Amino acid sequence: MSTDVSLRKMIREDLPYVNFVRNHDLTRHFLRNTQKISLDETYTWFDTTSPTWYLIMVDQEIVGYIRTSQDAGESICIGCDVHPDKRGKGYAKAAYKKVIADLYSTGYHVIWLEVFENNHNALSLYKRLNFQEVNKRQVGDRHAIVMVHIKEINQEEKY
Repeated sequence: MSTDVSLRKMIREDLPYVNFVRNHDLTRHFLRNTQKISLDETYTWFDTTSPTWYLIMVDQEIVGYIRTSQDAGESICIGCDVHPDKRGKGYAKAAYKKVIADLYSTGYHVIWLEVFENNHNALSLYKRLNFQEVNKRQVGDRHAIVMVHIKEINQEEKY
């Protein structure tokens, strides 16, 4: 099974797929906002915020997306959602490696994320990708872990 993924910048026409994955019960459970969001709300969000998100592609098929937010110029928050039928195949790991390398090469110094502590699969992945826990906080009735990517000296060779 190939984990050779490519990334392409998300465009407005991709929003029905993104909205479907985001609203899937197995995805929403691990998001800060667990409410379903209508496609019209997704279009409005996209049109007013112009986000920089990337689709994860495998053999020309969309399998998920990488989110970026809270871009402060030298630091950025990232996240990923993969279609539930495509999880566990290494696509998120391969996509994260590409995005992390690209963010460092374009001048970012801090790459961070937040994950709920009950999302064991994601926590395991982030640790394998060299993210380290730096803080915990209460978000509603759940506990979130803030993690920062630790860049290795030979980062360019590894990613």
